Amino acid sequence: LSKLMADLACQEYAGAFGMKTVINRFGVISGEGQFGKSDQGWVSWWAVAFYFGLPLKYIGWQGKQVRDILFIEDVCSLVEAQLNHLDRISGEVFNVGGGPANSLSLVEGTNILREKLGRDVPFTYESQPRKADQSIYMTDNRKAERVLGWKPKIGISEGYDRILDWIKENEAHLRGIYASEQKSQPVATR
Repeated sequence: LSKLMADLACQEYAGAFGMKTVINRFGVISGEGQFGKSDQGWVSWWAVAFYFGLPLKYIGWQGKQVRDILFIEDVCSLVEAQLNHLDRISGEVFNVGGGPANSLSLVEGTNILREKLGRDVPFTYESQPRKADQSIYMTDNRKAERVLGWKPKIGISEGYDRILDWIKENEAHLRGIYASEQKSQPVATR
């Protein structure tokens, strides 16, 4: 509700007072430096869990729910383009995400990480989806492409490589952060 209210307030201020605003309605954002958990930041959480051998859970749809992933570098390039054209696009609303080319299910994310790291982790399954969860969501970026010439450049594989490199570079620190999860389950390998 707070996102919706902020969205509407920005639109009202832009219209009523000529305040220069741009509203981005983002899908799933991920990237290096994100301290993910199962309910937020799942793409980086999946990488952290695989790297440290932590347990994961599929909640609903047998892990086949799909989201499009937008990596932080692409968010930054979008905002930069918007700032460079603020006079022309003030008051506009953009739906922004990775789009169909960067869509990913939990099962597909699992398979990518199994391949990249050569190991598996313990999984549990909860058959009931979360309330109000959607089985498939992909963002239509056509407006951002048409108005700004912008589209995502970082693909799923490259995005996961960047996250895994970040985990490797910060392994000691991250091990401390995720230590409680690590103690509860041993590493499972192929």
